[in-house]
Amino acid sequence: MIRCRKCKRIYSDYADHCPECYTKSPRGWVGFIMPILSVAIAIIVIAWTAYTFWNRPGRH
Repeated sequence: MIRCRKCKRIYSDYADHCPECYTKSPRGWVGFIMPILSVAIAIIVIAWTAYTFWNRPGRH
C-alpha cells in the first residue's frame, strides 16, 4: 500500500499519485505520454538508420 503524495490517500499502486490526482495533474499525463513518445522516436530513429544503412549506394 502506498500513500499518495498529493492527497495522502492510501492506495495499492506503484505510481506516485492515486488515479484521481494522476488524471487531474497535467504533469501526470506528460509523465504518461513522454515514455511512449521517447520509445516511438527511438524506434523511428533506429529504423531510419537501418534503412539508410542497408539502402546506401555502393552496397551492391
